[in-house]
This record gives sequence, C-alpha cells and structure tokens, in this order.
Amino acid sequence: MASPGSKAPRRDAGSPVEAAGKAADDSGRRQESRELSGPEPVPEGNHPIPDSPGGSSFFEEAFETDWRNELQNTLEEFKDDMRKMLEEKRERVMMETSASIENVNQKIDEVWIAQNEQRKKLYHEYSQQFLTLFQEWNVNMKKIKKEEEILASILQLQQELLPHYQIVHRKKMQALNELREQFLKSMEDLEKSQERLLVGERSALRKEMVRLQKPFLMKHVSSVIFQSEN
Repeated sequence: MASPGSKAPRRDAGSPVEAAGKAADDSGRRQESRELSGPEPVPEGNHPIPDSPGGSSFFEEAFETDWRNELQNTLEEFKDDMRKMLEEKRERVMMETSASIENVNQKIDEVWIAQNEQRKKLYHEYSQQFLTLFQEWNVNMKKIKKEEEILASILQLQQELLPHYQIVHRKKMQALNELREQFLKSMEDLEKSQERLLVGERSALRKEMVRLQKPFLMKHVSSVIFQSEN
C-alpha cells in the first residue's frame, strides 16, 4: 500500500499508469483514514452486516498484489517499447550515416576520376606539344649536322650559317624550357585545386556526421534522463 504523501513516478497526465497510481494512492489514504478515525457511526435503524474475519484485508491484499503486478507488467512493456524504439532509431541513424558516407565517397571518387581525366588530358596535350617540339628540334639538329657535313669544306659559309642555327637552337631550347615551366605550373595548380576540393569534401562529411549524430545524442540523453527519473 502506498504511504500518504509519497510521490508517484512522473508520467504524462493521461497515462494509465499514473491513473492507476493515483487510484491506489487515494484508496490507501481512505483506508488509513478509516483506521485512524475508528469505525464509522451507524445511523439509527441501520444494522451493518459484519464482515467475515480477515476477509477485508484479504481482498485488499489481493487488489494490491494485482495492481502491483499490473504496474510491473506495464513498466516492463514500456521499457521494452523504449528499448525497441531506441534500437530502431540507432539502426536508422547508422543507415543514414552509412548512406551519407557512401555518398561522400562516391562524390570523392567522381572528383578523383574527373581530376584523373583532366590530368591525363593535360599530360596528353603537353606530351604532344613536347613531342612536336622535340621532333622539330631533332629535325633541325639533323639539318645542322647535315649542313655542317656539307659545309665542312666551306669554312666561310659555315661561319655565316652557324650563328643563325645557333640562334634557332637557343630559341628552341628557350621554348622547350618555357613549355616545361608551364607544364610544371599547371600540374602544381591542379594539385592545389584537388587538395582544396578534398578538404571541402572532408569538411562537408564532418558537418554531415555532426548533423546526423546530434538528434540521436539528444534523444539518447532524453531517454537516459527519463529512465533515471523513473
């Protein structure tokens, strides 16, 4: 029997557990009030039917036992429902987190593939330009060698042609160096762009993880507080 003044567990106003607790509390208070005040006065002309010895306490104990069993069963069902609900929410959050990670990985793969294609295209373009320039330079060198062999006997003519070919050679070497520097700069810019993109994707992944974990943590903390109050 609940003692007078004891506090029932906090629950919603319309829950059957609170209604049963209030009814049992009121019944206990009325019973203790009757025990303290003594037997109720019987109006004249009325003859109360005597209770059988021990019958009232037997039914009260049976009622209290049934009520406690029902309350215990209700609490167990409530705990099972809460446990199932938290498990379902945890599984749903895990699925959403896995889906988000998969989406981010897919985006990173797509970006990596696009960057790889751009890198291949850039390699191809500069390799073609380098090959063309090298072929031209090789042809010019062959021409120079051939001219040197032809003009070996003509020293004066060789002295007139050699500076011209030296200028051409220097220009070709300068163009080759400029092309190499441009290629290295393009590769450096591409790597910097790729690093910035990967940093942005990682930051978006961390924000998405925090956003998905926050409601689950809040619900978990609320459920822990609720269980501790019970």
